[in-house]
Amino acid sequence: MKFRPNLTGIKTRLLALMAFVILPIALASVVVALRNYRAALAGIETERAQITNDYSVRTRIWYRGLVRALASTYAAVEAEAATEEGCARIVAASLKVNPGFRALRIATPGRPGCYVNIDNAGARAQLDAIAANPGRIAGRQTISVAGLVPARYDITYFGGARRLVIHIDPPQADGAHGAATLLVDPALLEAIFAIGPLEDTTVALVRQGAGALVTRGASAEDDSWNPQISSPVAGGYFRFASTARGGGDFDYATSEVAGPELHILARFSDTETRRQRTQFLFMTLTPLAILGLLFLAYSRAIQADVVRWILGVRRAALARIEDTRSTVLAPVNDDMPLEIRSVATAFNAMVSEGRAREQALERSIEDNRALMRELHHHVKNSLQVIQSYMALSRRHKPPEERRALAEIEARVLVLSIAYRLALGDSGMRPVSLRPFTEEIVANLAAALPRGRQRISVSASEEGMLNVDQIIPFGLAIVECVTTALAHPDCEVVTISMVRADARKIDLIIDAAPRTAICTPNARIMLGLALQLKAEPLPTDGALLRWRLTA
Repeated sequence: MKFRPNLTGIKTRLLALMAFVILPIALASVVVALRNYRAALAGIETERAQITNDYSVRTRIWYRGLVRALASTYAAVEAEAATEEGCARIVAASLKVNPGFRALRIATPGRPGCYVNIDNAGARAQLDAIAANPGRIAGRQTISVAGLVPARYDITYFGGARRLVIHIDPPQADGAHGAATLLVDPALLEAIFAIGPLEDTTVALVRQGAGALVTRGASAEDDSWNPQISSPVAGGYFRFASTARGGGDFDYATSEVAGPELHILARFSDTETRRQRTQFLFMTLTPLAILGLLFLAYSRAIQADVVRWILGVRRAALARIEDTRSTVLAPVNDDMPLEIRSVATAFNAMVSEGRAREQALERSIEDNRALMRELHHHVKNSLQVIQSYMALSRRHKPPEERRALAEIEARVLVLSIAYRLALGDSGMRPVSLRPFTEEIVANLAAALPRGRQRISVSASEEGMLNVDQIIPFGLAIVECVTTALAHPDCEVVTISMVRADARKIDLIIDAAPRTAICTPNARIMLGLALQLKAEPLPTDGALLRWRLTA
């Protein structure tokens, strides 16, 4: 099982804590910036409405004053002036007290017309033509204002100068109508429009369907600032957006002066709106950018001051897990946080102590191996001494005792050969079956009195057993061979080793002729099979048939 520290969890939790702090601040910054932006837009809209309404109110007052002055002059003439000279005197006095009035024509029923022209430009016939022209000052240009006589207006050129025309038809008690026509200097209206400085704003007094009477912020002949759509008038202040005739999208506003035909039209540039939008984006993005940079700095600080050192401890731990002899240590640096440095120091101390223990254990194991090799060497030497002593004793015994001593010597020899072949410089090693069997057979052939008897070894496959298994393997061969050769009719004993599969070898010991076979001691053979972990097979008349793993 490999060690997998949850580093992502550590960093994620710390960053989540930072986000928990940053997100409310960012949200509050956006909300405050949005409220300020909306308040600024509302202020811009209020200012635009105020500008439009100011022009509308001042123009309305001026227009109503003109109509009232004209109606008052007509009433004075109708009431007091019975002659043309008296009429001219009253009209001249009215023109003197009303700056901007340039010419006046009064026509009362049953009386001659009264004409006064301050500029002495033009003739009475021209004034009569202006007053009598219904196509220019009649029809839909008629404007009714509550409390005032219905009036009509127009723009004309009189005596080579541009003049505004106001015309009224006051009703009489007998149903007849008089007429009063006033020519006003346009400079008077332009003075009314001189409210204050305008920035990127165009304002005009507009006659519905006939263009602007007076314009501020653009020349009178320039209509490129006008909207492509017809200016809607809703009775009061009304704002709309449209594309100008000269191109570009703008905000427009209208306000009624006298009826829907005469109104104020204002076009506003979006400079202030763009400025407020830019300010809103700046007020929104600046704190977000600062908080984002703070978050990134916090993330980098976590990586540099926490995760980086934990990863160093992790690498050392993984190296230790994968290789117990690893000398990789956790990094220890003065820049590390004190808590992580203490963990890394403790880890390194643990690794150093564990390495010292492993080295001590390795020395102990090597010492034990040396002792074990020495012990096995002494056992081998002792067995060889015993075998040599028994061989000497056998030679000095009577013939009837030599066979029993030879069988005992053969059993001791199995132990001696096994230890000699298994003992190596690096410890005990597995023993090959064929050379081990051949050496046992050679010693049996030399020690036992045989006459015409002989022992044959047939091993086409090689196998290997450790010392704990090779000893019962050799003792089983000795037991079967000595048992078979003890029968005087036995001529040959055959030892065969045949490969059963990739891991199994069958050990078969047979004697000929089979009628001379004597069965080995069953209890002894069962004990040897258990030690060898061999599987007894049906003998089919043989002395032994075992299947063992080799």
